[in-house]
Amino acid sequence: MGCFGTTKIEPMDFDGVVERFRHFLVFETKGIGKEIPKGQLITFEGLKNPKDFCVMKIWGKNKPEYFESSFFYKGKLIEEKGRGLEEAKNFIKRWFNWASKN
Repeated sequence: MGCFGTTKIEPMDFDGVVERFRHFLVFETKGIGKEIPKGQLITFEGLKNPKDFCVMKIWGKNKPEYFESSFFYKGKLIEEKGRGLEEAKNFIKRWFNWASKN
């Protein structure tokens, strides 16, 4: 994708998430004897005390047609909307650069 600069970062998924009154429980499942990759372990550790949490909702699973993102930063709600793959990639790049500096 090229959105994460020269890093080896790749998107991952959670196998399940449950929310109860803004409390979250994340599930990750692996087969017996399978290791959790280092990148996932780093993510799970970071979720224990996040600086912020950005949610990007994408419509068009294999070809993004529309997206919305939202997160709080220093008490202020930041929201952005866009259309198409290029705008989605540009948002991800801007978020990554911002997160790398903050």
